Amino acid sequence: MAKSIRLITSLMLILLLSAIVVGGALAQFDSLPKLPSDIIDAPVTSEDPNDAGAFGDLWLTRHTVKSQLEIGDRYIWGRGIARDIKKAAYWYKLAADQGLAQAQLNYGLMLLNGYGVLALPREGLDYIRHAAEQDLAEAQFNLARAYMSGQGTDRDEKASLPWFYKAADKGYAPAELALAEIYAAGKFVPKDPLKAMTFLQMSASRGFPLAELTMGQVLIKGDLGPKNLVEAGTWLKKAAEHHFPPAEFAYGQYLDNPEQTPREPEAAAIYYTRAANVGFGQAEFALGLLYLSGRGVKQDYGQALALYQRAATHGSIDALNGLGRLYEMGWGVEKDMKRAIEYYSNAAGYGHVRSQDHLGHIYYEGNGVERDNNLALKWLQMAANAGFPPAKMTLAEMFETGRGVPRNPQEAKRLYDQIIAAPPWDFPNEVALLKRMATEASARAASASTSTAEPFQKSAATPDAVEAFRRAADQGDPRAQNALGAAYENGSGITKDLSEAAKWYRKSAEAGFPPGQNNFGALLEGGRGVEKNITEAAQWYRKSADGQFPPGMTNLAVLLINGNGVDKNEAEGLRLMQNAASRGFVLAQYNLGVLYEIGRGTASDKAAAFGWYRVAAEQGHLGAMAKLIKFYGQGIGVKANLDEAVKWQAKLASFNGKPSVSIPAEASDRVISGGDGVP
Repeated sequence: MAKSIRLITSLMLILLLSAIVVGGALAQFDSLPKLPSDIIDAPVTSEDPNDAGAFGDLWLTRHTVKSQLEIGDRYIWGRGIARDIKKAAYWYKLAADQGLAQAQLNYGLMLLNGYGVLALPREGLDYIRHAAEQDLAEAQFNLARAYMSGQGTDRDEKASLPWFYKAADKGYAPAELALAEIYAAGKFVPKDPLKAMTFLQMSASRGFPLAELTMGQVLIKGDLGPKNLVEAGTWLKKAAEHHFPPAEFAYGQYLDNPEQTPREPEAAAIYYTRAANVGFGQAEFALGLLYLSGRGVKQDYGQALALYQRAATHGSIDALNGLGRLYEMGWGVEKDMKRAIEYYSNAAGYGHVRSQDHLGHIYYEGNGVERDNNLALKWLQMAANAGFPPAKMTLAEMFETGRGVPRNPQEAKRLYDQIIAAPPWDFPNEVALLKRMATEASARAASASTSTAEPFQKSAATPDAVEAFRRAADQGDPRAQNALGAAYENGSGITKDLSEAAKWYRKSAEAGFPPGQNNFGALLEGGRGVEKNITEAAQWYRKSADGQFPPGMTNLAVLLINGNGVDKNEAEGLRLMQNAASRGFVLAQYNLGVLYEIGRGTASDKAAAFGWYRVAAEQGHLGAMAKLIKFYGQGIGVKANLDEAVKWQAKLASFNGKPSVSIPAEASDRVISGGDGVP
């Protein structure tokens, strides 16, 4: 499940290309020191006597400006002498004040960034400018960057351009890359993809790892011209062979990309491991994903956990989300919803849309926490507003079914259509699944908005859709597990197999997905694909009803009213039926009419019965149409109206394909039982 490869930002460019900055933050001091009294006796740390002797020779010739620069270099890198940033600054200044361009650049960068000395950005930039005026390409590049960022001077992007060109004219690869970025973005120059690609090719051809990496990413995305995955792989591999961690990670993504033929997760694991071994958080997370799935490596949840933890400490927000997933599912750890929510919340606070989506589902389903529709909506809308299609899918289902929100088929259709039109996101299997589901659901929602379709009806699936469901179901997606169960139950896009339907419905149900809980309960109640067990069916219906799923409410209501598998409780059954009916579920609306007509769980109320039959009939329920013919014809609960009776008889006939229909009294008057009776 490789993520799409992203371009390295200009910020990374700045961090990578500083000529003098190395790791560690050292204390600043207020002014430059006098000649250190202990410098002659400074300990030599290298075991190589040649290094020690070389430093001694340099010391003897310390009055030559190049020797002063070299002594500064040795102090800053700790070569042949104990590393000492302050002493490095001292020697760089000596050489810089004598006009040595490289020393001016080095000392200027230290002042500019406050590295080992008091930060004096304007003074530092003066030193860099002197070096640039001596035609030192690195100094010209750094002066241009200062103008771009406004560091040590007023920000003036246009003033940076001639200095970038001066450095590029000398074949300085970082400057060529900077110009490529400038012309690609077109921020203060006319956007020019051809010129951008020319500079990028020049920089990459000099073996500059960051340019090679960028070239590979540009060719993958087609940002500056036609896509070329083969050539992209060549450039990414070149960059990775420099042992450049971002490139090793990017080449690993390239090798493990589902669009890559052949896909090479084993090779990807090698490159991820190289970058992970030096603490590159994104690579640690990507390698953890391989161990989690067992792709390219032997599946090992413990190793995945360790890598996610390392990646999180190195700043990977994806790893925080991954840790939440491990604790939510109990993969390699004891299931712990409290810790899962903590990790998800941490990642969601950084804007991680998948964590926001996970939190929305947890509160929506009441998975290990008290159900909270307000929190569910908060997190799902946050992810949906960021353009995350899976969150839009859940919101669309909520609006279509009226579960947790007022029913709104128009809003559901709008969200479904956004999913259909969305560009591909991180997980290709999920993309295929949701786009297929959204295409079917959009048509259903469009029909529901005119009150002619049942929003909870199981849709037919094509063989391609079934395969998309299976791939996502194998990865633990409860929606896909439910959809796959429905395909097996109905023989839609695959050979009918009720035992397989029960298997996948159970997985979806156990993951806390209310439609899956309802559908598994229906198989248990009917003894289809599993041993008949109405008591257990009622338990699953209750879970589904607690999840505000109207079919689950309706099925549980039927059992309660009839005392089938549960203690008889007509009042609770009526309440559940009213709740489901108010959410637009046509079967509940019809059954509620029956309850009011015959007085089950409430006093008989023919007018209320007529009202619910009318609502259900207008949504296309045939039994409700038959009831309206009877009520209008006999004046039950409404003033007799033969014209209305004839109108509804014609509608009923048009649905049945014959001029009239006879409905046995016992069929029209009883509360419909569960199982096959509820879609």
